[in-house]
Amino acid sequence: PAAAAATRAGQRVSSWSAQALAEAEPGLAPAGGALVFPEDGQVDARALVTALSAALTGRGVPVAAHCPAEALLLEDGAVIGLRTAAGPVRGEVVLATGAAPLGLPLEEAGQPRGRLSPPVRPVKGQMAALILPPDAPTLHRVVWAPGLYLVPREGRRVLVGASVEEAGFDARVTAGVIAGLLARAAALCPALAEAELAEVWSGFRPATPDHLPLIGPSERRGLHLALGHYRHGILLAPATARLMAGWLTGAAVPEALLRAAEPLRPDRFPHLTP
Repeated sequence: PAAAAATRAGQRVSSWSAQALAEAEPGLAPAGGALVFPEDGQVDARALVTALSAALTGRGVPVAAHCPAEALLLEDGAVIGLRTAAGPVRGEVVLATGAAPLGLPLEEAGQPRGRLSPPVRPVKGQMAALILPPDAPTLHRVVWAPGLYLVPREGRRVLVGASVEEAGFDARVTAGVIAGLLARAAALCPALAEAELAEVWSGFRPATPDHLPLIGPSERRGLHLALGHYRHGILLAPATARLMAGWLTGAAVPEALLRAAEPLRPDRFPHLTP
């Protein structure tokens, strides 16, 4: 079923026998076979954010880090900018705040006009990073298994993820969850049992009630949303950016992309803005 679904979506997929899998990925425990997606890729999210910030700065785009937004500013009911900790910023606003708690106040002529509270909740995830022993075979591709994925990185580093927890903004990294991830990782790739534990961390995925993102203009003129991407923020970032650029600047957007974004319209949730 998974292979058929991928093919219908236009993805290339092939089936490997147990022998083919063992030859291609000798570090994995014996298995009956695998589905392989040759066009699948990955990106280091931390490096991507650093590179994106540098690219923006290089093009003269101001990047105000650690500068909290304090309120949305209104004029005749339309959003005309933000009040930030460093002062007001005028212009159309795109909210792309991940899982951060919003409840952002709206102000018009200095008077409160309610709060913006999109239906986005945090879903916690815990992960670990391991470093394979020098004599262990490396992994050559991302490996998915029930309840687990392994992501090979430079320097024999392997990311192990990830839990899915409805825990609010509890950022603690807990022994039981990490132990479970490591046990499943070692069962899938035995050399990881002897790997160095380099790092553990947690984060929050922004989820909506229907697990689809909110992408597009809001009910208020001047306010656009790019929220709630759940586990697919990095994956959908280029498409989201292209859609937003089209709405904000009038640049052409492929018709197929516009059709794909239609179910993601923010107005499927009524009364997002007071």
